[in-house]
Amino acid sequence: MKAKDTETRLIELLRNLPERELNQDLTPLILRTLEPKKLSFLRRLLLRIRSPRVIIVTPLRFTVAASTLALLLLLLTQSLPGNYLRYQTAALKPESKLVPITFNLTDVEAQKVYVLGSFNKWQPEQYAMKFDSATSRWVIEIALPPGEYEYVFLVDNRQVIADPKAEFFKKDKFGSRNSILYVASHDENFL
Repeated sequence: MKAKDTETRLIELLRNLPERELNQDLTPLILRTLEPKKLSFLRRLLLRIRSPRVIIVTPLRFTVAASTLALLLLLLTQSLPGNYLRYQTAALKPESKLVPITFNLTDVEAQKVYVLGSFNKWQPEQYAMKFDSATSRWVIEIALPPGEYEYVFLVDNRQVIADPKAEFFKKDKFGSRNSILYVASHDENFL
């Protein structure tokens, strides 16, 4: 009961307070004391992206935009490694000479071995290796155009092995290692 009496008395005191006229200058005073909210860079960027924009396309602006895009694409293709473009175009030319490459894998007890790589889109069909009992090696010979290729061996359709004799390797996006093969044309020298 004591808390209830205190509450009732407080309410009665508040009601009996004298009424005063509010100062009209109170609102600007309060607003001056407030600081603007600081937005993070990401928040400002999101607000800018989400806000609607009016885009006016004129023939001149379209031509400039298309020319700029074409120039950027040209610069990007020029900045690719020189050998990459040369090998990609060489692979497309019907007159480019194919170079015979022999893949071999030793010390593997298996029923089937395939060679998979960027040259066959990582598909084992028609790339089964043959076991040479005289040398105890799995062997296959493939003719490839000049270029750079990644490859691995697929053993018994369940185990993937990088070529232990390869000089260069590259990690793939799955965390495994792929062997790297550089195929040069007969008239081309590599350092």
